[in-house]
Amino acid sequence: MVASFIGAQSSEIAFTMCTGSGLNIVVNGIEWKKGDNVVFPEWEHNPIDTMTLRKHRVEVRSIKIKGGRVELSDIEKVG
Repeated sequence: MVASFIGAQSSEIAFTMCTGSGLNIVVNGIEWKKGDNVVFPEWEHNPIDTMTLRKHRVEVRSIKIKGGRVELSDIEKVG
């Protein structure tokens, strides 16, 4: 029902206990290599900064929020 509502396939939907759990599933499913980086909003409680990223020496970068928004151009500058 959720998939139909948002125009997705049911195989594309996952329910997790919280956003941090969902992010950790994604972070642990990527083949990271030294030199990769992750950009996230400065106010994020940061479940993205995980042992997986540290183990692979992935740089974690935060981006400033302007007027409650993150601009794509700012992400490109930081990334």
